[in-house]
Amino acid sequence: MQSPDHVSQSWQQAFNAHDVTALAGLYDPQAVLWGTLSAELINTPEGVRAYFERTFASLPDVGIAWGAALTRHFGEVAVSSGHYTLGFTRGGELVTAPARFSFTMRSSAAEWRIVDHHSSLMPAT
Repeated sequence: MQSPDHVSQSWQQAFNAHDVTALAGLYDPQAVLWGTLSAELINTPEGVRAYFERTFASLPDVGIAWGAALTRHFGEVAVSSGHYTLGFTRGGELVTAPARFSFTMRSSAAEWRIVDHHSSLMPAT
């Protein structure tokens, strides 16, 4: 069985490849997503897919660089919390924004899937 850390790595690879199908496949059908660029809580598989389609359409060169993360296991549930840097070009200029995330994942059958995903920009200190 894959590990919860594998889900985080797969998520980063799929995001940087703008692979909406792979991203959506990492989420449980009952997952909720509070995305960095979302003003609403998303709670359907169609909504998760649409969120990433909108993100990649509005920021065609967006990518992330993963920072440190801590994953904790609680039986069939795991929680991964960490930070990353969001990068994209706006008006010909490179924009980078530090952000943070948490994934709650649940093990079912032979795989881990995201059941709760929160991401937000890091506040200025």
